[in-house]
Amino acid sequence: MGMTLESNLKRLGRRDWGELLDLWVEFIPKTTMPVVDPLTVNALPDLQTIPGNITETEARSTKRDHYFQVGGLHPAMLSEAVVLFYKSLNVVGCTHLELDNGFKTWGVASAYHSSYFSAKCLLNILGVNFARVGDLDLIIDILPSYSDQLRKKEIERRKSTFECRILRSNRLEHWEVWLVLQRILRTLTSSILSSSSLKLILNLEPKEFARQRNRIVYHNTFWLYEDLRDRIVDPDFGCKSIDRERDEAEADGLTLLISFLLLNYIHKLLSSLADRVPSFKLEFDPIKVMLESGNFRRYDSFVKANQFDE
Repeated sequence: MGMTLESNLKRLGRRDWGELLDLWVEFIPKTTMPVVDPLTVNALPDLQTIPGNITETEARSTKRDHYFQVGGLHPAMLSEAVVLFYKSLNVVGCTHLELDNGFKTWGVASAYHSSYFSAKCLLNILGVNFARVGDLDLIIDILPSYSDQLRKKEIERRKSTFECRILRSNRLEHWEVWLVLQRILRTLTSSILSSSSLKLILNLEPKEFARQRNRIVYHNTFWLYEDLRDRIVDPDFGCKSIDRERDEAEADGLTLLISFLLLNYIHKLLSSLADRVPSFKLEFDPIKVMLESGNFRRYDSFVKANQFDE
């Protein structure tokens, strides 16, 4: 069994967006080449021997913090983040089609899946990855914290090796992934994300993110809107400000608002990275084209209503 999530959360230290940005810049090729690599984190060769090392170490000691250098980890995590962003955009595009054709309730259910892809994308961008290697579930942190007993010089030396911290974990449920994201966003410094908009994400109970979707899927007689037999085309649905009371936001599709908000967060973070590295800009430009294609009208209206700068 892995450590409890509560124990692992305490080990995920504060992180600074400026430091993370510098770290990503270090690992993105400066030449023109694709950022996306088909090799996923859990398939990295260096990672395959680590579960055995962790199991052996924990069997003969109380040590639960493990630090390793994993070749290819940073590019693989960024690659996963980019693919997850595309997946989120793909699904939110489907959400737009469903809403435009009057399938309001299922549009909300679809929006949750976009949000979940976005949550995992954000965690990768902010330095945290969930991997399953062999029969072990791992939480990988590329911006690890160190014991106060270590000298500053030793900490700097270890940081210069780009080692990561690996925590043994239990298999996480969806709500636990949201809890980790809240922890990371709450302790993020030098953030370029709007503090007022973050309140909606940080103040929700972790199980609330999927509540609308779960009620639709798992409650046999529940349907969110009056579109079970007759379609409802609401051109303003999801286009309003999030600066409102919780009940009003939920009436307008809380899940949809969250999916749009998380997409905006990712766009801002990756845009700042694209400004620093020309080769990444080549990967990012098609994303901008997708967003400006006219197929994301509701998202565009949401961004304008909340005065987010794209």
